[in-house]
Amino acid sequence: MANRGTCYGAADTAGNTLNIAGMVFGIVEFAVSIALAATTVRLGMWALDRATHDLDEPAELARGNVAVAILHGALLLAIAVIVRRAIEPAVFAAKALVAQFGGLEGGLLALAWVGGYAVVAAFLALVGLLVAVRVAQRALGDVDTMAALRGGNVAIAIMLAAVVAVIAIFLADGVAALIDALPPPGGLVRIQTAGP
Repeated sequence: MANRGTCYGAADTAGNTLNIAGMVFGIVEFAVSIALAATTVRLGMWALDRATHDLDEPAELARGNVAVAILHGALLLAIAVIVRRAIEPAVFAAKALVAQFGGLEGGLLALAWVGGYAVVAAFLALVGLLVAVRVAQRALGDVDTMAALRGGNVAIAIMLAAVVAVIAIFLADGVAALIDALPPPGGLVRIQTAGP
């Protein structure tokens, strides 16, 4: 197991020290991850609805339209990949905040910082992916992609999903670089680390 710093807590029966602060931070990080995932899904569904004005996604999904489900799924996965990559350094720094400030103050500051970065990353991801879908639609020329999706054209859906995946792969690093350029919260200085 990697050394995660000084451990304070009670010893278990095997003589191992329990890291209470680490456990609490882990539980909070788990809860924040669930909230970020739910928010990402909700934002992704909202964005797809805005990008596809001519398509009633809930109705299409309810009738079993696989083409719409493929595109929807690709956009949701792409947003998650981008947001996760962008906030990864912020999560690492949030742990430093908790260590530096300790207690509730450090935890709340870390939570606000990671949450703010996640919102910015999600917005940038949505904008980038919506532009990508529009570019893909235009690249197809005379093909009415919304009519094709409404008609259950899986080939069009797979092509659009592939465009979304390719854009997400490249966009993730760009969004992460933009997020990394944002200033850290007060009291912290930026430290260059070797990482993802």
